[in-house]
Amino acid sequence: MISKVQKVTWQQTAVILMAISTSFLLGMPRTATASPNVSITLQLVPKDVVNRQPSQLLMTFDSDAEVQNASLRITTPPCFAASGFPSTLPVFSKRLVQTATITPTGCDSGARELSIIAEVSQPGPPVRILSSQILAFTYATRITLWLYLLIGAFGVAIGYLLRLLVKVLAATTPPELAAGAQNNLAKTGQIGTFVKDHYYLTDFSVTLVLGILALLYLSHSTLPPDTASQWPGALTLGVSLGVLTNSELFTKLH
Repeated sequence: MISKVQKVTWQQTAVILMAISTSFLLGMPRTATASPNVSITLQLVPKDVVNRQPSQLLMTFDSDAEVQNASLRITTPPCFAASGFPSTLPVFSKRLVQTATITPTGCDSGARELSIIAEVSQPGPPVRILSSQILAFTYATRITLWLYLLIGAFGVAIGYLLRLLVKVLAATTPPELAAGAQNNLAKTGQIGTFVKDHYYLTDFSVTLVLGILALLYLSHSTLPPDTASQWPGALTLGVSLGVLTNSELFTKLH
């Protein structure tokens, strides 16, 4: 009889303890889910923005856990716009690569140091910022390659005229061929005769062609060099080439 009473007592005690522990656990506040560790790597292609040409922003997201329902926000300078990226990132657990297009919308001229901010967050409340990254870049306006060549060629012409003035100031006279030189010139036929009759026109044409070739050689792909990215620099470079002799211009092309 006693053993039965003890057995019932132990069963009741176990039930009571289970009820107490259950109510205690239900009454405890739930622990918030730990946020995944997310890192962002940004790369701008090309790394600097020139004129109003758009650039591609490459974004690499790395996480040590699965990321769900994450929002992406890109903050650009006032005169830029970001497009072509998802506002909500797809679910990822290790690495995710996304792209965005960064386009100038009306920036002033001149080179400036600017920055882009990429931020990944999860909705709340409260909103949790998983990661953010800042990318600095340079924005500059440059004249086009054709305008650079046009202004540079004009500068070459001015430089050539200055070279003629220097000759005049040095009391030089237009070249006169000696008798031996005239005989050699006669052997060249009509070309030699044309050069003799149009010496300055021929000399100027050769200088202009060599100057334009030198301008092309000094350019970077389809962009003017850094020192001639604006019209004053292009004009100065053209003048400096125009005052050189044709032989000196040849050395610029080597």
